[in-house]
Amino acid sequence: MKKLMLLGLLAGMFLVASAQDQLQMQDRTLFEELTNIKKKTDKFNLYLNMHGSFDMDFNDGFEKGNFNIRQLRIEAKGQLNDWLSYRYRQRLNRSNDGSNMIDNAPTSIDYAGLGIKFNDKFNLFVGKQCAAYGGIEFDLNPIEIYQYSDMIDNMSNFMTGVTFSYNPIANHQFQLQVLNSLNTGTHATYGVSPEITAAKLPLVYTLNWNGNFNDVFETRWSASAMNEAKKQWMYYYALGNQLNLGKFNMFLTLCIRTKTWTAKVLLPLLFLLTQRAVTTRMMPVICLW
Repeated sequence: MKKLMLLGLLAGMFLVASAQDQLQMQDRTLFEELTNIKKKTDKFNLYLNMHGSFDMDFNDGFEKGNFNIRQLRIEAKGQLNDWLSYRYRQRLNRSNDGSNMIDNAPTSIDYAGLGIKFNDKFNLFVGKQCAAYGGIEFDLNPIEIYQYSDMIDNMSNFMTGVTFSYNPIANHQFQLQVLNSLNTGTHATYGVSPEITAAKLPLVYTLNWNGNFNDVFETRWSASAMNEAKKQWMYYYALGNQLNLGKFNMFLTLCIRTKTWTAKVLLPLLFLLTQRAVTTRMMPVICLW
């Protein structure tokens, strides 16, 4: 009888110890998920993107120097199930006032939307998102960029709308996107003028192709049509090409746009040239070793 009691006591101690170990494993797993040390689920991923620098300005000699937090973005995204995902990203060093925006969202918010996967070929993303313009530099993570080219540095890239994606074969994707063409209203953007009437549907329509040929040659091409004012359209084409040869990497983007009028400031894809002009612009060629 004593032996049975002893065995029972030992078994109970073992069960308690086993339960404590499982509880500790659960606590450790939660910690690992939050710290991204050991990933257990893709339902919640939290990122903090930071990019700092020390800037010095020269104009006929040194003028000033200071530390600068160029990028400070917090992002949460995840795959809730097989067909539903979400993404939210916000810049912490930009104004959160969205009262003058046509979508009622501040420009500090880059992404705020839901993704729906219908099958392996068709996807949908609804909400605030990045415009599907072509160009290799345009698609890079902002924290990887020391200084954007003048055009991209002054573009409004994040607007609200919808994107349809089609993946016909592996490594190739086509996107059809419809977004707001402006963040603020037409008159706030271009000024008040009797020649300018606000468009009833200020939207930008973009067709995009992302291709990958054996990880050697990659493409990011797009064609866009924008309506920002009544009877005024702008057309923008961006052909991004990247070549990968082992440790050698380079990209070249050709941008072409046509427009019928000029804004009062540098706006998305406007180069502030003469009316009805057709321009081309070469993006930087970057080689990495």
